[in-house]
Amino acid sequence: MIHKDVLMRQIQQMTEALAQALALISDGRTDEAQREIAEALDDLTDPGTLPLRERPVSDAIAHCTTRGTLSIDLALQVAHLLRHQGDLMRRQEQFEAALRSHVRALALYQALLAESNADTPLPLDIHDRMAHLNDAIDPERLHDDERAAVDWS
Repeated sequence: MIHKDVLMRQIQQMTEALAQALALISDGRTDEAQREIAEALDDLTDPGTLPLRERPVSDAIAHCTTRGTLSIDLALQVAHLLRHQGDLMRRQEQFEAALRSHVRALALYQALLAESNADTPLPLDIHDRMAHLNDAIDPERLHDDERAAVDWS
Protein backbone atom coordinates (compact mmCIF):
# COMPACT_ATOMS: atom_id res chain seq x y z
CA MET A 1 0.00 0.00 0.00
CA ILE A 2 2.86 2.38 0.80
CA HIS A 3 4.38 1.84 -2.67
CA LYS A 4 1.05 2.62 -4.28
CA ASP A 5 0.68 5.82 -2.24
CA VAL A 6 4.19 6.94 -3.16
CA LEU A 7 3.58 6.12 -6.81
CA MET A 8 0.28 8.01 -6.89
CA ARG A 9 1.93 11.02 -5.22
CA GLN A 10 4.77 10.97 -7.78
CA ILE A 11 2.29 10.79 -10.65
CA GLN A 12 0.32 13.70 -9.19
CA GLN A 13 3.48 15.78 -8.72
CA MET A 14 4.65 15.12 -12.28
CA THR A 15 1.19 15.92 -13.68
CA GLU A 16 0.99 19.19 -11.75
CA ALA A 17 4.53 20.17 -12.74
CA LEU A 18 3.79 19.49 -16.40
CA ALA A 19 0.60 21.56 -16.28
CA GLN A 20 2.44 24.41 -14.55
CA ALA A 21 5.33 24.26 -17.03
CA LEU A 22 2.99 24.30 -20.03
CA ALA A 23 1.18 27.33 -18.59
CA LEU A 24 4.51 29.10 -18.08
CA ILE A 25 5.62 28.23 -21.62
CA SER A 26 2.39 29.62 -23.08
CA ASP A 27 3.02 32.83 -21.10
CA GLY A 28 6.52 33.06 -22.57
CA ARG A 29 8.16 32.40 -19.20
CA THR A 30 10.47 29.67 -20.44
CA ASP A 31 13.15 30.06 -17.76
CA GLU A 32 10.54 29.50 -15.05
CA ALA A 33 9.13 26.55 -16.99
CA GLN A 34 12.60 25.06 -17.22
CA ARG A 35 13.05 25.39 -13.45
CA GLU A 36 9.63 23.83 -12.80
CA ILE A 37 10.48 20.82 -14.95
CA ALA A 38 13.96 20.42 -13.47
CA GLU A 39 12.60 20.52 -9.91
CA ALA A 40 9.92 17.95 -10.71
CA LEU A 41 12.43 15.58 -12.30
CA ASP A 42 14.86 16.13 -9.43
CA ASP A 43 12.15 14.95 -7.03
CA LEU A 44 12.42 11.49 -8.63
CA THR A 45 16.09 11.12 -7.78
CA ASP A 46 18.02 11.12 -4.53
CA PRO A 47 19.17 14.56 -3.33
CA GLY A 48 22.66 15.48 -4.44
CA THR A 49 22.72 13.09 -7.40
CA LEU A 50 22.96 13.86 -11.09
CA PRO A 51 19.87 15.15 -12.90
CA LEU A 52 17.87 12.43 -14.64
CA ARG A 53 19.01 13.61 -18.09
CA GLU A 54 22.66 13.06 -17.09
CA ARG A 55 22.16 9.59 -15.66
CA PRO A 56 22.15 6.39 -17.71
CA VAL A 57 19.04 5.96 -19.86
CA SER A 58 18.21 2.83 -17.89
CA ASP A 59 17.85 5.01 -14.76
CA ALA A 60 15.03 6.99 -16.38
CA ILE A 61 13.15 3.75 -16.94
CA ALA A 62 14.09 2.37 -13.50
CA HIS A 63 12.69 5.47 -11.79
CA CYS A 64 9.34 4.70 -13.43
CA THR A 65 9.39 1.02 -12.51
CA THR A 66 7.94 -0.47 -9.35
CA ARG A 67 8.46 -4.10 -8.44
CA GLY A 68 9.58 -4.91 -11.97
CA THR A 69 6.58 -3.28 -13.65
CA LEU A 70 6.72 -0.03 -15.59
CA SER A 71 4.22 2.47 -14.20
CA ILE A 72 2.50 3.63 -17.36
CA ASP A 73 1.19 6.86 -15.83
CA LEU A 74 4.47 7.86 -14.20
CA ALA A 75 6.56 6.93 -17.25
CA LEU A 76 4.25 8.94 -19.48
CA GLN A 77 4.49 12.06 -17.30
CA VAL A 78 8.28 11.76 -16.96
CA ALA A 79 8.63 11.30 -20.74
CA HIS A 80 6.50 14.40 -21.34
CA LEU A 81 8.59 16.42 -18.87
CA LEU A 82 11.86 15.26 -20.42
CA ARG A 83 10.56 16.03 -23.92
CA HIS A 84 9.53 19.56 -22.94
CA GLN A 85 12.78 20.04 -21.03
CA GLY A 86 14.71 19.08 -24.14
CA ASP A 87 12.62 21.38 -26.32
CA LEU A 88 13.22 24.32 -23.97
CA MET A 89 16.95 23.63 -23.79
CA ARG A 90 17.14 23.39 -27.54
CA ARG A 91 15.48 26.82 -27.87
CA GLN A 92 18.11 28.16 -25.48
CA GLU A 93 20.83 26.57 -27.61
CA GLN A 94 21.79 24.08 -24.89
CA PHE A 95 22.04 21.38 -27.52
CA GLU A 96 23.91 18.69 -25.57
CA ALA A 97 21.56 18.94 -22.57
CA ALA A 98 18.56 18.92 -24.93
CA LEU A 99 19.87 15.80 -26.61
CA ARG A 100 20.22 14.04 -23.25
CA SER A 101 16.63 14.88 -22.25
CA HIS A 102 15.22 13.94 -25.65
CA VAL A 103 16.89 10.52 -25.81
CA ARG A 104 15.57 9.62 -22.35
CA ALA A 105 12.08 10.75 -23.31
CA LEU A 106 12.24 8.64 -26.47
CA ALA A 107 13.45 5.60 -24.51
CA LEU A 108 10.53 6.01 -22.10
CA TYR A 109 8.00 6.34 -24.93
CA GLN A 110 9.44 3.19 -26.52
CA ALA A 111 9.27 1.35 -23.18
CA LEU A 112 5.65 2.46 -22.84
CA LEU A 113 4.77 1.06 -26.24
CA ALA A 114 6.59 -2.19 -25.48
CA GLU A 115 4.66 -2.61 -22.21
CA SER A 116 1.29 -1.52 -23.54
CA ASN A 117 -1.65 -3.51 -24.80
CA ALA A 118 -4.93 -2.53 -26.45
CA ASP A 119 -6.34 -1.35 -23.10
CA THR A 120 -3.37 0.84 -22.13
CA PRO A 121 -4.31 4.53 -22.10
CA LEU A 122 -1.61 6.16 -24.21
CA PRO A 123 -1.85 9.51 -26.00
CA LEU A 124 -3.21 9.22 -29.52
CA ASP A 125 -0.26 11.24 -30.79
CA ILE A 126 2.48 9.19 -29.10
CA HIS A 127 3.93 8.21 -32.48
CA ASP A 128 4.03 11.88 -33.52
CA ARG A 129 5.84 12.72 -30.28
CA MET A 130 8.33 9.96 -30.96
CA ALA A 131 8.83 11.16 -34.53
CA HIS A 132 9.52 14.67 -33.19
CA LEU A 133 12.16 13.22 -30.87
CA ASN A 134 13.69 11.10 -33.64
CA ASP A 135 14.02 14.26 -35.74
CA ALA A 136 15.54 16.20 -32.83
CA ILE A 137 18.11 13.54 -31.92
CA ASP A 138 21.35 13.09 -33.83
CA PRO A 139 22.41 9.50 -33.00
CA GLU A 140 26.01 10.33 -33.92
CA ARG A 141 26.21 12.72 -30.96
CA LEU A 142 24.99 10.16 -28.42
CA HIS A 143 27.07 8.18 -25.97
CA ASP A 144 27.26 4.46 -26.72
CA ASP A 145 24.86 3.52 -23.90
CA GLU A 146 22.33 6.09 -25.14
CA ARG A 147 22.53 4.86 -28.72
CA ALA A 148 22.08 1.26 -27.54
CA ALA A 149 19.11 2.12 -25.29
CA VAL A 150 16.91 3.40 -28.10
CA ASP A 151 15.45 1.50 -31.04
CA TRP A 152 16.39 3.52 -34.13
CA SER A 153 14.36 1.49 -36.64
